[in-house]
Amino acid sequence: MKFFDKDPLEETFMRLAENELYEVVTKEVMQGQVIAGIWGRAFSDVEGDMDKAKALYIKYRIQDIKDRAASWIAFC
Repeated sequence: MKFFDKDPLEETFMRLAENELYEVVTKEVMQGQVIAGIWGRAFSDVEGDMDKAKALYIKYRIQDIKDRAASWIAFC
């Protein structure tokens, strides 16, 4: 039986990497440089609430970056 299901160092690395993604995406939002499709989805999902749309955009955009990275790795 394994003591840890996941490697604690790997979990730490993943949290640090995700923090970097939050920084990049937050800067995108603050500068108004958003991806229209992702912004539209977030805005629609919160029925036009601008503050909630910004928060949801960040979540969706981070997942978008992760998905693109995973697909790129799978492609290579």
